[in-house]
Amino acid sequence: MCQHCAGEASCSHPDCAPSPSACACARAGAGRCPTCGHPCLPWYFGLGLVGAPPAVNDFLGGAGSESPGFDGYPASRSALLAAAREEFADMEEAPTAALAWLDTHLPDRSYQDRGDVLVALTPEIRGPELVPPRWRSSAGPSALPFGVRLVVPTGQVAVLVSREGAPLDAFGPGEHVLTTATAPHAAAGSRPPAAGFDRTVLDTRAVFYTTGPQTGTLSVRARSPSGPPAPIRASIRFSIQDPVRFEAAISRRLSDSAPTDTVLSMVAGPALERAMAAPAGDPSFVEGTIRQALEAAGLVPADITVGATGPGAGFPSDVLARLPPEQRALVEARLQESMRRRAAAGAGGPPNPSPSAGPVAPPAPAGVPPGPVRCSACSAPNPSTVRFCGNCGKPLPPAQNCPACGAPSRPGVKFCGNCGAPVR
Repeated sequence: MCQHCAGEASCSHPDCAPSPSACACARAGAGRCPTCGHPCLPWYFGLGLVGAPPAVNDFLGGAGSESPGFDGYPASRSALLAAAREEFADMEEAPTAALAWLDTHLPDRSYQDRGDVLVALTPEIRGPELVPPRWRSSAGPSALPFGVRLVVPTGQVAVLVSREGAPLDAFGPGEHVLTTATAPHAAAGSRPPAAGFDRTVLDTRAVFYTTGPQTGTLSVRARSPSGPPAPIRASIRFSIQDPVRFEAAISRRLSDSAPTDTVLSMVAGPALERAMAAPAGDPSFVEGTIRQALEAAGLVPADITVGATGPGAGFPSDVLARLPPEQRALVEARLQESMRRRAAAGAGGPPNPSPSAGPVAPPAPAGVPPGPVRCSACSAPNPSTVRFCGNCGKPLPPAQNCPACGAPSRPGVKFCGNCGAPVR
């Protein structure tokens, strides 16, 4: 086969010299290379039908079909329908439906080759309805003809992806006619049209994404330098900002049915595991690490809530040290509350301190998380149960009341420890 039709570096025939430009070959109707006589791939190689009955695609010999297809070209519409009627007569299932579909969708004109028919039956590629939990769709032909309309619904983006999985061109909502100008990267990686011919195929497929907010959970067992692995759980709300960058990050590893939890694990899981395994002095912390990983993959994190998972789960001290003060206070409050509930459930009542456990601090007022309180004068951390700074002796900021339930809450805490409502 010739250089451009077969996609080879050069023709394997000894008498066929490599050509710097595309030969006409089957694009001009010839079935063999005019230079060496080898069989050619036609200009419409790779085209198939989406949404048509399988019998119609088989009748035409579209991509994915093992049938050689109708070959009586040039042919009129009536000739094609007559041949289809004869072909479908031997079908065991729904021959009438297949013929009706072809009769409805095939324009009334003459067709020069199989590509003419396939293009006429594929006037547009339209993004499907994406309703949660479905947020991605790559269903469609693996090759697109020049001039096809790409219709991207409102709230979606589309990315043209090569056969190898590389992202090429992106499109926002609206109708786009695929040409060399509108899809330059896809065109650069596809067979060029031969001199004097304008028909060719983009060797690419369209992947559609919803731009609406998605929610998911990232669960990681983070191995810290000071102890055993600690389970970390983060609830994340995100959306897609850069579909090309995201497609490059997940490159062919993600199916259309994959839940958002799988996406978060692929994108942010490895980065979080590396950050938690770093020495205690590393400035990275859980939320920041997740946010950076998502943004690097073209995602926009709108909300990240970090906590521990499972009964008895806890964070190693060096992991807690890397959390922001407000986040650390929330995590510690949740862990202590979980421990109190487990002890109460096991003993049939409130837990009693062990005689050897040492002095026990008095309980914090209702709604006040037991996390540290920063002194407004020297910024030193103080227990939530004291009124004066242990570093400089200045009075600590008084507790403020939750606007939802009225419970007291320390300054610097974003959420009420009693009802969970935002404090500020």
